[in-house]
Amino acid sequence: MPENISPFKTRDYYIYDSSTSLFPVSFTYLKKTYVKVRVYSQVNDEYTSYSLDAGDYEWSNDSTINLLTLPSVGDQVEIYRETEDSVRLIQFDNSRTLHTNELNKDSQQHFDISQEAKDLARESLTGSDQSVTDSAIALENSETALTNSETALTNSAAAQTAAEDAAAAAQASADTAAAALLTATDSAHAHTNKDQLDKIGEDAEGNLTYDGNTLSKDDHNHDDDYYTETEIDTQMADKQDTSSALTVLEVTALPDVASASSNIIYARNANGDWLDDDDGFYKLIGSAFVEMGGV
Repeated sequence: MPENISPFKTRDYYIYDSSTSLFPVSFTYLKKTYVKVRVYSQVNDEYTSYSLDAGDYEWSNDSTINLLTLPSVGDQVEIYRETEDSVRLIQFDNSRTLHTNELNKDSQQHFDISQEAKDLARESLTGSDQSVTDSAIALENSETALTNSETALTNSAAAQTAAEDAAAAAQASADTAAAALLTATDSAHAHTNKDQLDKIGEDAEGNLTYDGNTLSKDDHNHDDDYYTETEIDTQMADKQDTSSALTVLEVTALPDVASASSNIIYARNANGDWLDDDDGFYKLIGSAFVEMGGV
């Protein structure tokens, strides 16, 4: 038979292990209808009430219940008593004779009710104790979590400080390196300038020399060697843009300026005659024809 693990007088607790469906009823009762059955699921954390009328269980004898609806292995089968407490089972009056069994039944009803109330109170107290224990554990876990959070915050602040110190050190190192580079560059420039100045001298005749070579003192006029901007603008004014196509047109006489085109070179006619005795090719520039040269 399964082991009853209940600490109460009106409640039987069994852990179902699939070895049997028969469970003893250890307490007394006035009626079988006062005996209740329910199953607690460890997995779902919920109770399921069994019904005699629905066929969930049956009485094998007056002290044994047979479960017809089998629970899951590991579930807790609870058989408990709930005696009727809304009405008295025995009513006394002056016209009746008192019998021992009636007196016993009446006192048994009151005894069972008080016993069930006591077990219920003890069960509630046990649940309260467990709740207190769970609350204490939860509080302890919360305090631990708070401590861990504070530690993490401290570590985070320390890490941030370390990062800022590292950044400051890196910046200082970079500044030092930049200053050293600038100093080295200035030194190199000064050294180079000094080398160049050392090459400048003067010969016996008072002429300026560079690296032993006499420098000419003749005046140097750039206008003798290069075109000036004005000269270039004048020369380019008569030029044709490369993006504009020119057409050579043979004519016997120059057209009117109003009807002429700047993209046409006007040349001698097909008979080989010149437009004028001394003329060759003409192009319209601005508002006048300009001679481009003869052949």
